[in-house]
Amino acid sequence: MRNLARKARRKRRLSESDKMYIVKLINDFSSERLLTWYELEDLVQRALGYRWTRQALQAHETIRAAYLQQVEQYKRFRREGKVPPTKQPEVVILQQKLDRERSENAALNETLHQYDELLFTYFVNAIKHGLSVEKLEAPLVPPYSGWTDEEGAKRVSMKVTSATAGKAKGKISDAFKAKLASRNKRGGRG
Repeated sequence: MRNLARKARRKRRLSESDKMYIVKLINDFSSERLLTWYELEDLVQRALGYRWTRQALQAHETIRAAYLQQVEQYKRFRREGKVPPTKQPEVVILQQKLDRERSENAALNETLHQYDELLFTYFVNAIKHGLSVEKLEAPLVPPYSGWTDEEGAKRVSMKVTSATAGKAKGKISDAFKAKLASRNKRGGRG
């Protein structure tokens, strides 16, 4: 009956904050007792309200490393009979802040890597579908000053009439004509 209830529940993924909290639970556990995975599952369930399996917890490198460090501290206590020295609170806080910054940095690097892959995909597909490298590397055309305000936001109050549309169209086409003329003089394609 218990297994059926367990399967009916929706699986929950460990967030970064959950991982950090579990590592803190492991580090706060007394090194005078051996922490088993089953005890860790119970601790996590009481603290976070969800029971992850040993395999789910062990799959995360930070949790596994903290657990193995706790086991080593217990073994050292059994050999020497000494409790390892505790760190000062300031050092612990700074270490946690450093760990958070490192994990955030790693996440941002992963996002940057994903954007690089996406840009490369766009670039290859654009070339594959007939855009030349010269067209892709061309500088962007500066916007007409009537299109945006000083902060770069779209103007909502600008009324478009046939006269203002004609002026904008004339300026855009003049800009394109000038750009094409300069490229043709250099021998590049437009």
